[in-house]
Amino acid sequence: MNSFCGKVLLFGEYSVVKGGNGLALPFFDYSGRLVKNCEGVDTGLKNFAEFLNNSSILNSTLNVEAFMEDVQSGLRFKSDIPQGSGVGSSGALCAAIYSNYHREKGLESIQNSSNMAEIKDHMSLMESFYHGSSSGLDPLISLAQKAALVKNRNNIEFVDFKNDPKLNLYLYNTGVSRHTSPLVHEFLKKCEEPEYEQKIQEFIQISNDLILSCMMSDYAQFDDLFYRLSKWQYLNFRPMICSSVDSLWLEGLESKDFYLKLCGAGGGGHYIVYERNPGNEKFSNARKISF
Repeated sequence: MNSFCGKVLLFGEYSVVKGGNGLALPFFDYSGRLVKNCEGVDTGLKNFAEFLNNSSILNSTLNVEAFMEDVQSGLRFKSDIPQGSGVGSSGALCAAIYSNYHREKGLESIQNSSNMAEIKDHMSLMESFYHGSSSGLDPLISLAQKAALVKNRNNIEFVDFKNDPKLNLYLYNTGVSRHTSPLVHEFLKKCEEPEYEQKIQEFIQISNDLILSCMMSDYAQFDDLFYRLSKWQYLNFRPMICSSVDSLWLEGLESKDFYLKLCGAGGGGHYIVYERNPGNEKFSNARKISF
C-alpha cells in the first residue's frame, strides 16, 4: 500500500484559528502505511472502524465494511511519525484509510480533484475521532503530498514552490510529549481579553507577512520577520514554550545566530528552527525542512 507523509505547519499556528493565513508543507522524513495480515487485532483501529461505522457521512463515503474486515484480519498502520508531536501522525493515518477505502476514487483522482473542500471536510470528521475537533488540514496535506496556503480555515489552495527557497529551516524534537487541546483552550480564553486580542492581531500580521516573504523568496524581509515572530512568541506564548527550549530560544534571540518558533500548538513535541548561520551543533540532529 502507498505511504503517507507527515506534515509541518510552517507558519500559521494559532493565527489560523483567528482568521490569519497558514503555510503547511508535507514532511517526507516521516511516513506511515497500512499493512495487512499482521498478527492480532489493533484495538485502536477497531475503535476507529466503529467510529466510522456510526457516521452516516463517512459510511457512505468509505467502504467501512471492508476496513472492518481488514482490521479483524490484522490490519496495522506502520508509521515512524512521532505521536503527539505536531507532525501529523493521525492525519497520515486518516489519509491512508481515506485513500485505500474510498468507495469511488483512487488516490490519483483524489489528488487532482477540484472538490478538495468536501474531501477536507470528510477527513476533518475522521480526525475528530483523535482530537475532538479537526480542521482536516493535516490529512489533506498527507493525502495530496503538496504544500498548501491556508487563506482561512475554509479556503485552502495548493502551492508549488518551483524555486525551493534557500532557507535553513529545521524541525527540532524536544522529545517532550504534549497535549494540544488544553493549550488551544487557554489561548482562546486569553483572546477574550481585549488587550490580548489586540496583541494577537499584531501576531497575525507578522505571520501573514512572513508567509508572503517566504513565498516570494524575499530573504531580507523573511530574516527580519522571523526574528520579530520569534520574539513575539517568546514574550506572549510562554505556556507554549516548554522548559527544555526556553533558554535555547532566548539564546537565539540574543545572539541572532538562530531563531525558534512554535510548530503547531507548542508545549513540547517539535519546534521550528531558522538558522541564520548554519552549522550550530545544537541542531546537528534536527531534520531539514524542504519545500
